[in-house]
Amino acid sequence: MRKPLGKRWSWNVRPRRKRSPPITKHFCAGKSTAFKRVNVEEDGKKKDLIYAVRLDGAACTVAPETRNILLCENLGVARQLVDESFISSFAGKAGRKIVDVGPLKVLSAEKEHDFIAQAVSGAPVPEWLLVRLAQAIEARVFQFDGQDAFLGLVFDHHTYRRITRPCSEWLVEHFNLIGLYVSDKSPFKDARIEPRARLVGRVTSVTGSTLQLADCREGRNAVEAKDVEDEADYDGFMRCLTAAFGSKAQTIERRLFDLQSAAQVGPKKLSELVRIENRLTQKPLRLLPGIEAPVLPHLDTKGRRFPAVRQAPQALYVFDRTFNKSALTDAKKGISELGPYSQQGFTPSKPRICVVCERNRKGKVEQFLQKLFEGHNEPGRKCFFPNGWVKTYRLQGKDVRFFVADGPTTAAYRKAAQEALESVTTDAERWNLSFVQVNEASHELRGEANP
Repeated sequence: MRKPLGKRWSWNVRPRRKRSPPITKHFCAGKSTAFKRVNVEEDGKKKDLIYAVRLDGAACTVAPETRNILLCENLGVARQLVDESFISSFAGKAGRKIVDVGPLKVLSAEKEHDFIAQAVSGAPVPEWLLVRLAQAIEARVFQFDGQDAFLGLVFDHHTYRRITRPCSEWLVEHFNLIGLYVSDKSPFKDARIEPRARLVGRVTSVTGSTLQLADCREGRNAVEAKDVEDEADYDGFMRCLTAAFGSKAQTIERRLFDLQSAAQVGPKKLSELVRIENRLTQKPLRLLPGIEAPVLPHLDTKGRRFPAVRQAPQALYVFDRTFNKSALTDAKKGISELGPYSQQGFTPSKPRICVVCERNRKGKVEQFLQKLFEGHNEPGRKCFFPNGWVKTYRLQGKDVRFFVADGPTTAAYRKAAQEALESVTTDAERWNLSFVQVNEASHELRGEANP
């Protein structure tokens, strides 16, 4: 959106007192006055003022002085009016709740963006559980080299998760809140925006309807359960998901992960952002009575408004402290041919390496590490690490020791790791590097079940 308009509008202006707090943005719910702090220069002097404007077009009576300004020359004011235009257009619409500002975040009403409803495969979803895509829209003032400043819109989207059920209802069902973080509802001054979840602390104990907290805000060591809700972090979310869906919780969580990941993939995300752009370009934004701002398509690299692209010179890499060898632009070639810059003083030059692996996989692990450390060249195949780790980084050698686990269980791995730790008796024997081999299936295991 570029230079939206050149119309004049009357604003009330009131000189700002030196000791009064700065006002950067303020919209009063149920009222129609906006305030914007500005710095202007008049008669060679800089003045700190507050502009006040009635959004309904009525005369503003906040201060007696009135002046006309050009919005195209006061883009900070225009940006604030764009924010208010968006808030007004979304307020009160079903499924389009405004959940945050700076940037403005609005929940999508599209069915494909209700991730939890899709993940449960037709099962009823509790009203207090929300996992949905939130559109982020932010107006910013841009100025590229050699061009006039203009007002632009930045789009993005994120997953919004919220557990809005009061903790008092969980207590009735004997739900375990110990160890979970809780949040209270922090309302905005503008009632059109949903209260934000503000982290309060972690529950350490429960006495009746009172939650005792640690890692909490100052003065909030104890809160009433009815005044807080579970924080939707991983632990809190999974515990509530299990309470709602039982044994299906893990499957639902995996589906949620896949749905959220798919929404962030490049082409799909771009398609969604372009959809929002197309809707905004269909009609101008109403800023004030009689003043509208057209939304233009996004900046294209081939368009005249796109900023000039300048290519920085290639970085030079130095591999010799004495500078007797020329600097190179290819870091990989320099490391391979000349070795690292720190090779003369690097310590330890013969690192001690600990390897933890399953007993029946020890042979394959040894083969892998041999190729990693010493390199390998196979006829007819390109090798990306032919010199190996030792030659590439100019080490004097290596000291490798294996500690084997009798099986793939956590107990077996814990025993092997403990042996590796107990084998160190002096500072000189400390391990400099460790490798741990695990089965691919371990990625599906969680918590203490994962070796």
